[in-house]
Amino acid sequence: GRWLASVNHVWFGNRPAEVVFKDNWHLEVRTPVAEIEGAVDVRVDGSWGAAVLPAGYSYVDAAAHDSLALLGVHPSRGDAAGGDTVELAVCGPGAGAPLAFFGGNAAPVLEADPSICRLVVTTPSGEPGAVDVRVERSGEDSTLPGAFLYLKSFALDGLAPAAGPVAGGTRVALLGEGFEGVLAVRFGSLWGSDLT
Repeated sequence: GRWLASVNHVWFGNRPAEVVFKDNWHLEVRTPVAEIEGAVDVRVDGSWGAAVLPAGYSYVDAAAHDSLALLGVHPSRGDAAGGDTVELAVCGPGAGAPLAFFGGNAAPVLEADPSICRLVVTTPSGEPGAVDVRVERSGEDSTLPGAFLYLKSFALDGLAPAAGPVAGGTRVALLGEGFEGVLAVRFGSLWGSDLT
């Protein structure tokens, strides 16, 4: 993140989280107790405004599931080229790590910890757009429809104009594709402003 030292509050659903560490680039919190299992929005309030990550965190209860259940996908978007690390909230009894699929394509498993309903995978490549995420193990499966959004691969092809005065302040258009979700732009070691 950026500007995280100015964060005043973090909310998981409608409950405040305890901030345990923050500086300009990192923010760590302790999650509040949840009333029920499921995904909640995460909201960060700071002096600069607020930001929300819809369904950004999944509360899970491993003991509550007698069959395989996929409860969350975090993050829920990534590059269409694949290769992003994604954490799946997967609960249910059974031996071994489940297999994971994004839009029908297998996702290699990096790490599995069934005791906390955690499965970490690498996304396969896919076409831009939303795809179902499915897990299967021992004849059982569970699917979250449209749970992952593939974004166009990021490519920066050029700038217009490509030169400007050392005093800065030049409005520059970035040419390319896949800019969805871009929050900041740097010119060398200096941050640009007024991103639109």
